[in-house]
Amino acid sequence: MNRFDRSDIVIHDIDTIKYHQDTIYPIEFTGERLIISMGLDPELLRSKKKNDEIMEVNILAFIATALFILVPTAFLLIIYVKTVSQSD
Repeated sequence: MNRFDRSDIVIHDIDTIKYHQDTIYPIEFTGERLIISMGLDPELLRSKKKNDEIMEVNILAFIATALFILVPTAFLLIIYVKTVSQSD
């Protein structure tokens, strides 16, 4: 069995867990996400959360921007093709 030394474990959001001393797995999850890290600096975890927020994309804004560019371009392209083909 692989047992950890309790001094090496950092538990964040401690009120979302129940701790049982006499079991092999000392942490019982209560439905909330929590992070257990072995000696990680909490500042690193905060910067990872920031990076995750930056990487999220607002999909509706992306679709609106794409349509804002594509629809007028297609309309102007259709008008251009019609005028070029009529003049021949």
